[in-house]
Amino acid sequence: MYQFLLRWKQIMANKIRQRKKSTELNTTSEATTPLPTTIEPTLPATTALVLAETNQLVAIDEATTPAIAIQESADGAASENTAPTVSQQFSNWCLANHQWSVMAEAVVGLTHRDKNLPCQDAVACQTVPRTCLVVCDGAGSSVLSELGANALCQGLSLLCHSLEALWHELLDNEATNDSLLNTLTRIVLRHAKGIMQNLATTHKREVRDFRSTLLMLVVGKAHLFWLKVGDGALVVEQIEHRFSQPALPSDGLVPVLKTLGELGKGEFANQTTFVDDALKFSDVQYGLYGSQYLTGFAAMSDGAAEKLVSLNQQQVAGRISQWFDALRQQRLSRKTLTQAFYGEDFNKNSTGDDRSIALAACGYDVTNL
Repeated sequence: MYQFLLRWKQIMANKIRQRKKSTELNTTSEATTPLPTTIEPTLPATTALVLAETNQLVAIDEATTPAIAIQESADGAASENTAPTVSQQFSNWCLANHQWSVMAEAVVGLTHRDKNLPCQDAVACQTVPRTCLVVCDGAGSSVLSELGANALCQGLSLLCHSLEALWHELLDNEATNDSLLNTLTRIVLRHAKGIMQNLATTHKREVRDFRSTLLMLVVGKAHLFWLKVGDGALVVEQIEHRFSQPALPSDGLVPVLKTLGELGKGEFANQTTFVDDALKFSDVQYGLYGSQYLTGFAAMSDGAAEKLVSLNQQQVAGRISQWFDALRQQRLSRKTLTQAFYGEDFNKNSTGDDRSIALAACGYDVTNL
């Protein structure tokens, strides 16, 4: 009996030791089991994209997302194969139709009005037999300069009629003729000086009492003749047609303004050149300007140019193009010019000098390349 009990104790002790060993082994396995390095997604494979048009998040299946072609650029960076569309830009000058309309106005300056002085500016314009503009500004130091300015405008307008055959040869032919240009310029100057001499004789005074500046423009089918004695400004307009393929919002017609000649001042500050008996040919500025694309031209005294053209003549006010456009549409009146010259913007910080301007404008044809 004693042996049976001893054997039973040994069996039970072995079972207990086996259970402890099994528990220790199971505990070590669980502790050393590595965690998974990836977690499988439980949602469908989708990609969230932002639509620029709506700024809304939209889930797009990757399987149906269109592939974007990628190419390597020169520096090795990836770039999209489809570049944005770039418009090709073009420009053309509009062709002038040479159906000219003209307008001119001269008003006394506020400073002269305060001193009870007459308007010393004079203007003339005509379209027959050809379009011609003349603007003269009498010298403030000459007691009868308003007579000289008016006589020059009237006399040179009549001279334009007498020289029609020469104008036709010079201005209606594409080829330039420098010899004829010089001849016509000298004829105009001799006539202008003769007008002043006749005034002096008639009124029994010195020529210097009638001195005036002179601006003159005469247009033909191929060229514009321009002449400048003294200050003031000559302005020409061409209209540029800008267009693109495909079209851009910036496409359209753009007027381009520029001046002819230099400032026209004398050798010293506040000095200018006048038509008088001392005038030399070297004191005169003149030349030809192509008229094929010429849609407008104007002459103005220094009183008007003060607010319409910069001192260095590199910038011209857009108002002149507005006047050209109104003139070619028969909507410009002398009243409009008068009101502008007496407007606050014209007279603020100004000399209050007389103001005058003569304009010519024609229609045009818009063409593409």
